[in-house]
Amino acid sequence: MSAIKVVRVIGGLGNQMFQICFYQWLKKQFPQFNVSIDLQSYAHYTLHDGYLMDQIFQTNADVADSNTLRKVGEFQKGIPYRIKRKLGMSNSRIWEETEDIRFQFHDANIFNDAHQYLDGYWQSVQYPQSLVNTKDLFRFPDFTDEKNLEMQALMQSSNAVSIHVRRGDYVNHPKYKDICNAEYYARALDYLNAQFSDLRFFVFSNDIPWCKEYLPIRDAVYVNHNSGKDSFKDMQLMSLCKHHMIANSSFSWWGAYLSQEKGVTIAPKKWKNNMEGTRDLIPKDWIQL
Repeated sequence: MSAIKVVRVIGGLGNQMFQICFYQWLKKQFPQFNVSIDLQSYAHYTLHDGYLMDQIFQTNADVADSNTLRKVGEFQKGIPYRIKRKLGMSNSRIWEETEDIRFQFHDANIFNDAHQYLDGYWQSVQYPQSLVNTKDLFRFPDFTDEKNLEMQALMQSSNAVSIHVRRGDYVNHPKYKDICNAEYYARALDYLNAQFSDLRFFVFSNDIPWCKEYLPIRDAVYVNHNSGKDSFKDMQLMSLCKHHMIANSSFSWWGAYLSQEKGVTIAPKKWKNNMEGTRDLIPKDWIQL
């Protein structure tokens, strides 16, 4: 019987995309394994808009059924599981990607011939880079609404720069706050303006008033019309730009990574306040400030 590998999927759009890339990498690396994803966490997850892969990209990943989940053991990370784990009484086959290795590419030997429930975010550029069809896998549907078609035309007719500013939940979060601050964006603007004279800036943010006050950008276009189930269209618009200033956010990471244009991408040198670096997250040709 071939080994069963179940990849837990959780989080917002950017996180889901990394997890699906990891799922695809496993299938490519180990064609002999039975690989599927677990979506049951979304039954009680309210932070984002649920599982979006099939609604946006039609990735059609195999979803684990209850029988498959039983075979990988205690997959629920509730209180009973934690007590058993602490007491050494758990028979679980969970492999947890802990926070200190969250942004590392893992050696294939970790994923052996045993059944495994794989719980993590798998935020390494090497997983999508190993898939020759990443941009086909995450192919956005064509715009049909007037506002986004107008934005698309503006971006494609200019030397467009996407700027993503994530505030909201990041403002007071001890792990994320004060990394992508006004100083970071000022340095990034100086860097790009020193190289190009004809830039057009498109600002994506959940706090447009802050951007208008603290980012000195003349004639910037502020994008704030996509919300709820249409929020992914901001990522789609980012991917149409040639250059990018991303936040420490998987959402704008993917907006830059899926860009069809070969331009300059600027990323923060630090991704989280509680760790030194991100090791395998940032592509080698991106600029870190």
